[in-house]
Amino acid sequence: TGGWRVERIKDRHEDAITCCAYHPIEERERCITTSCDGTIKVWNTKWGTCVATIKGHSAAVNWACYSKDGNFIYSCSADYTLREWQGHPPFKCQSIIIGHYGVVHQCDFATSGRHLFSVSEDRTLRAWFKTKLSEEPPANAAMSRAGSRPFSQQARASGDGELDWYQWNQVALFAA
Repeated sequence: TGGWRVERIKDRHEDAITCCAYHPIEERERCITTSCDGTIKVWNTKWGTCVATIKGHSAAVNWACYSKDGNFIYSCSADYTLREWQGHPPFKCQSIIIGHYGVVHQCDFATSGRHLFSVSEDRTLRAWFKTKLSEEPPANAAMSRAGSRPFSQQARASGDGELDWYQWNQVALFAA
């Protein structure tokens, strides 16, 4: 085996692994895997241990990537959605992005880090942009067919618990 020791991995996925992506900053110590079991696992690659199992998709998770700064994880699934997760514990879901009419196979960021792209069995490539809202939206705010509901995130600059509000919007659609 060339000196490699093969061991049974504790906390492994229960079905086929579909993707592996390394953290953009901590690539020597952190990666994520996705699986047909509907989960994302965060791994400490230095020790080979599972740090967290992220659940939320209702079908196979086909792909995941980190934001350019590593603060968020983006996943896409056979449930036709993309999801934005915290890239650090407790790895909570921040938003659900809808708009595809088929299984979403892959997502990734443009080199600028500003646009998230996704491809789907609906034969489209979609570009998404995260917009910061000027104020908290009303509770019954309408949601567009392609994008996310408004959601809040803790403002990192202020330690006073203030929330910033965001919404994902589809900014381009390329169809085959």
